[in-house]
Amino acid sequence: MTAANAAGGEGPRHSRRSGGLKVSQPDFGRRVHLRRRELGLSQRQLADGVVTPSYISLLESGVRIPTLDVIVHLARVLDVPVEELTGLPVEELTGRSSPPAPAGEKLDRSLLITRALTRSALDATDFAEARALFERTYRDARRSGDHERAVEIGLDLHGVLLAQRDHLERTALLRELLELTPARESTELCVILLTDLASAERDAGRLGEARDAARGAVDRIAGTALEGTAEHARLLGVLISVLSELGRLEEVEPRVEELLSIADRLARPSVLGRSHWVVSIVSAQLGRHEEAREHLVVARRHLASSEIPLHDWVHFCRSAAHVLMDAGADLAEVREWLESADRTARLLNLPGEESKMAALKARYARRAGDLEEAARLYTEALGEDSAVTGLDLVNIKIDYAETLRLLGRGHEAAALLRDTADLCEKNGAYQVAVRVWRQIDRLHSELA
Repeated sequence: MTAANAAGGEGPRHSRRSGGLKVSQPDFGRRVHLRRRELGLSQRQLADGVVTPSYISLLESGVRIPTLDVIVHLARVLDVPVEELTGLPVEELTGRSSPPAPAGEKLDRSLLITRALTRSALDATDFAEARALFERTYRDARRSGDHERAVEIGLDLHGVLLAQRDHLERTALLRELLELTPARESTELCVILLTDLASAERDAGRLGEARDAARGAVDRIAGTALEGTAEHARLLGVLISVLSELGRLEEVEPRVEELLSIADRLARPSVLGRSHWVVSIVSAQLGRHEEAREHLVVARRHLASSEIPLHDWVHFCRSAAHVLMDAGADLAEVREWLESADRTARLLNLPGEESKMAALKARYARRAGDLEEAARLYTEALGEDSAVTGLDLVNIKIDYAETLRLLGRGHEAAALLRDTADLCEKNGAYQVAVRVWRQIDRLHSELA
């Protein structure tokens, strides 16, 4: 795990670029000044820890030219579009005085700026801005008939949708991309898109569709450049998780052996770590708790030595806590993982993280015997501002219903499970819905 070093001096503290853009000063500075005064913000409030107040003063006076990072930050805080703040369309943020370029070159420049702006927005966890930028560029590429560019931008857009946990939009986008010419002509690209689709369908709770997409990718990967690669391992990890959720345990074992074999041959910490992570979860679901703990130890060792993104580390810590609770581990050991996940999650501003942490704390409280606290935390996890969706939402509701049952609130538990089953059916997650209805039947038998 690494963290970016802060840049000193008056410049932006996390900017990756130096040098200014061809933004017109002092006009830009006047726009910033007027909008800041309109909102009643101080220069310190506008700086917001990203730049210094004195840097804002230099911008407003027209002395400094901003970088892309700073432009995106200011537009976000001032709540105005980037184009309105700069007085330029996105594609003209650089090279305004350059001679006219061929159409293809202009498109490349536009893509470069879009990606730079989007990286800045993602650094500021402004996913709405990043999504809007990529969606516009993607639509433009589709309208112009440039399918190569559409796929390229579509994959970038998919990454933003994944960060937003918008699984239904992910599946719709990926199905669009699979229909475009590049995916039909490249088996490797088709495999990559089908793997992403399987992951999206799984996260949306549509396990049948996820299984079909993953199997479609497995059927195509043999003999391609992706066979035996990290992408192959990723595909197997998705397929294993889906088969496990579906209860197709007889199909899981050979896939686990294949996954670990590929990971061992590659001998890359990130692949080994993620592979053993998947196997730890599946082993716990199979009731093989000692194996689950062993794989967890291996996963931690490898992931700690790789540059795993923070949001993945949070996910891993949460998974570890769940695996250990399944295995009946000491609560002090579980709490270590829970606190690690909580500390890292606070550094991020990702949709659903607070709700998922509340759900994990609720399960911990239930395991500790504090059912009332568990119920309170589950209520918090499912609050009106909860950003949890798909299978995560379903699993949290199922856990909450079990807590209500243990509290003797069986009728409330049954109502919650019925709501969960309806949610599954609405999203096409019929296999999960069947599982929930069986729980409802068992609960009704207890209440009878």
